[in-house]
Amino acid sequence: MKLSERIRRDRQRYAALSPSEKRTFLWDYYKIPILALVCAVLLGSIALLEGLNSRSVALYAVLVNADPDTQAAQTCMEDLLTDSGMDLKGKRVDADVSLSLGRENQESEDAQTVQVLAALFGVSGLDFFAADEEIFDRYAVQNAFADLSKLLDPALLEAFSEDLVYATPEGGDRQVAGVRLHGGSPLHRSGLYSRDIVVGIAVNGENMEAALQMLKEILVQTDP
Repeated sequence: MKLSERIRRDRQRYAALSPSEKRTFLWDYYKIPILALVCAVLLGSIALLEGLNSRSVALYAVLVNADPDTQAAQTCMEDLLTDSGMDLKGKRVDADVSLSLGRENQESEDAQTVQVLAALFGVSGLDFFAADEEIFDRYAVQNAFADLSKLLDPALLEAFSEDLVYATPEGGDRQVAGVRLHGGSPLHRSGLYSRDIVVGIAVNGENMEAALQMLKEILVQTDP
């Protein structure tokens, strides 16, 4: 039977069907192209999402006990790096604000956070770190942070001399592990923190240069 004749007969048959029978007819005849179209849409969506997530990581920041607004944190970090002159085209910033430590009645959550941070500091997955000073000091004595006295300009060190946080790791020399930030910093103005915090650069970070650029920009943009 010619294709044109088959189409004509199918149209006649389809016109005589009830609504429910029409749906069954369409599914029986066209389920393969329908399923193929659905699969194509799904595969396209997956490819798009993978493309968006495949951008290389410019910086991985962990902000402990911050306001849990991931978008605000990511926007703040990206803005700081852009202001510093870094080109983020094709790159992304990962900002983790999900970790909390030292709050009341959360012993099990504290244990999980300690394990996560130990892994992050140990496998070089962390570049920039912010936390309450007590928490920061806990990791500073474990040689978790780069010595800022060797990385920051003397003028910046002098400007923040009263807020430099020192630590003496076991078997090491006394160093500038972090900088204390008050309410005038970009992290505070973005609503991520409302109290004093300390920020530092992970000594084993994979993106130390980007972390240093962002730290400098934070200090430059911090109000007295």
